[in-house]
Amino acid sequence: MAFPRTKDDIDALKPEGPELELLEKCRLGEPCVLGWDRPEGPSPERTIRAEILRYVILGGCAAHPGTERGVMLVGAHIAGTLDLDWATAQGPVHLDLCDFAQAVRASGATLPALSLNGSRVPSLNAHRARINGGVFLRAQEHVPFRASGEVSLSGARIGGQLACEGGVFENAAGFALNAQGAEIAGGVFLRAQGDVPFRASGEVSLPGARVGGQLACEGGVFEKSPGFALNAQGAEITGDVFLRAQGEAPFRAAGEVRLSGARIGGQLACEGGVFENASGLALNAEGAEITRDVFLQAQGELPFRASGEVRLRGARIGGQLTCGGGMFENAPRFALNAQEAEITGGVFLQAQGELPFRASGEVSLSGARIGGQLSCVGGVFENGAGFALNAHSAEITGGAFLQAQGKHPFRAAGEVSLSGAQIGGQLSCVGGVFENGGGFALNAQRARIEDGLIWHDVRAGAGAYNFNSAHAGVLVDDLACWPATGLILNGFS
Repeated sequence: MAFPRTKDDIDALKPEGPELELLEKCRLGEPCVLGWDRPEGPSPERTIRAEILRYVILGGCAAHPGTERGVMLVGAHIAGTLDLDWATAQGPVHLDLCDFAQAVRASGATLPALSLNGSRVPSLNAHRARINGGVFLRAQEHVPFRASGEVSLSGARIGGQLACEGGVFENAAGFALNAQGAEIAGGVFLRAQGDVPFRASGEVSLPGARVGGQLACEGGVFEKSPGFALNAQGAEITGDVFLRAQGEAPFRAAGEVRLSGARIGGQLACEGGVFENASGLALNAEGAEITRDVFLQAQGELPFRASGEVRLRGARIGGQLTCGGGMFENAPRFALNAQEAEITGGVFLQAQGELPFRASGEVSLSGARIGGQLSCVGGVFENGAGFALNAHSAEITGGAFLQAQGKHPFRAAGEVSLSGAQIGGQLSCVGGVFENGGGFALNAQRARIEDGLIWHDVRAGAGAYNFNSAHAGVLVDDLACWPATGLILNGFS
């Protein structure tokens, strides 16, 4: 196909109505507004052919010159394929509230900026494009940007932000939004815009991407099950990562959210988030490096909820790990797996307001290094005949609190293991409820507790209580709370 490049080429196309208006507005450097709504299809008043649009984006010719202000087109129906592959735009490309009949192609293109706010496209391919400013694929006038096929920015270089607030990306069988290996100088915003949610049906892919700001997905809905709902494996994100509720709208992912090996320069905040991938990995941040805190907790009355494993194995967390009011469900497998994690602050697996922390499946901190306390105050840990809470060989600088909080008792159904753990403060079990009829209810074999072991108001249910070769600085207990049978104290000091 030969693209129009001269006045004769344009005259041969016999432009009419809105096309003539577009040519004149681009000559003047003014917006061409054909309507403030998105057209539902072609019409004489709204239709512009893609080849004429390409002509003005590239700067026209001497007879129809453009300006450095670029193209500002609103409310058009674009007939044909807009092909900008390896092209260089004269100025910013703003094609808002437009209806594209066919795909938009911009592979390897050089653009000062790209805006498709409120537009509808079958697909967009900007693989390896260079965009000096921002990319805007968001809602406008309460009309969402909508793509019914893959939007690819893989390998692209974006000098500003990638803003997709209120966007709808649909490609259930493949990539909905693909930014693998992209370099984005600003933030990435995949979140709701007011009452217009961000929604992706298909994988949102950011592995290996470099993001100079935050990754903000508040109130977003990500769906790719089975598969990856959101994949940022190995990504480098300078700012925070927000996978949390926005107002009353929870962040929701159906399919794995993968952050394994990612480097996050701020916090990982998932307050009020819902992660669903039953029997698989709901949230995977194995080996991730997170400079600040990790929040897997409730936001107001919205609990954090995970169906499937939350994996933080080997992660490095520069702050605290807070799971207040969180709900983790993956019995009989791992509900929360932080084996060998290094956590500079404390770990809080406790009630938050009226919401208890609850885990159905193993919570594992085995081999973890915790720079603060381990607080399980008011937590509920359930895993049948398996480990309910496993802190085998963990190093805990502060105290460990397996105790009640107000009306919320600490409750464990399954083994609580502190075998070989080193606890720099006290181990307090005040108001705790332990039971594991098939094995150890509490196993503190060879544990070293520098401060006191506090055993008051404990409901020691069925199961063995093993303090073999354990050491505590002080024992503060109520004899009536010890079990009548199953208590092992050989070598306890």
